[in-house]
Formats: sequence, C-alpha cells, structure tokens
Amino acid sequence: MGHMGLLNNLEGQIKCYRNLLHLARRKKDILIEGKVQELDKIIGAEQVLILEGGRLEEERLDLLEEIGSKINLAPEKITRHHLLAKFTDQERERFTQLEGELKEILRHLHEENQFNQHLIKQSLDYIEFSRGLLTNAPINLLDEEA
Repeated sequence: MGHMGLLNNLEGQIKCYRNLLHLARRKKDILIEGKVQELDKIIGAEQVLILEGGRLEEERLDLLEEIGSKINLAPEKITRHHLLAKFTDQERERFTQLEGELKEILRHLHEENQFNQHLIKQSLDYIEFSRGLLTNAPINLLDEEA
C-alpha cells in the first residue's frame, strides 16, 4: 500500500475536511439567521466527520510506519523530502496538488470556525445581557403575567 495509500489517504482527508468546511459555512448561516433548532443536525454531522478525520489520521500514521519500515526510519522522522523521493514524477505532482488543496481547505475551515466561535460568543453575551435585564427588572414587571 505504502506511498500510494498515502495519496489515497490525502484524498480522503480532503473530502472529509471539505465536508466539514461546508458544514461550518452552513452553521454560520444558521447562527446569523438564528435558526438554533437546525444547529443540532449540523453538530451531529460534524461529529461524524470529526470521527472520520480521526480514523484517517490513524490510517496516515500507520502508512507512515509502513513507509518508515521500508526506508529504515521512524515514522516521526519521515519528511516531505523522504516521501517525494519515493514518488514517480506523476505521484509527486499529485502529492503536491493534494497537499496544497488540503492546506487551503484547512485554512478556510480555521477561518470559518473562528468566525462561528465569535458568533456563538456574541449570542451567549446577548443571552446573558437579556437575562441580566430580566433579573434586575422591578418585581411588578416579572409578576405581571402571573
């Protein structure tokens, strides 16, 4: 399997993180529109993809171990240079393209997650502010509906 498996693993990671990016963008829209009831579905789908990402990472580490045993190197010592040396020109090109694509997706995912965290914090701050207004309101306003 070796280095070809590593290329396939990269493709799997790209698909997984692209789906996470799509969900992060949907989550942003849901947060902006205040459709909190839809948030559970998004979070559930995210959890499935995060588990898949973890599985792919374990697979990647196993592949590096396999490659390392063939070139007599510990997996953590394998560099990009070691991998590229084992690839054909076509594989090198594919690896470089996949690597760039994955980096770009992860950058966008990080940005979306940062923005969503900001939106969630704003929502929590607003809820806390509203609760503060209610708890500091005069008693007769709170008892009016009773």
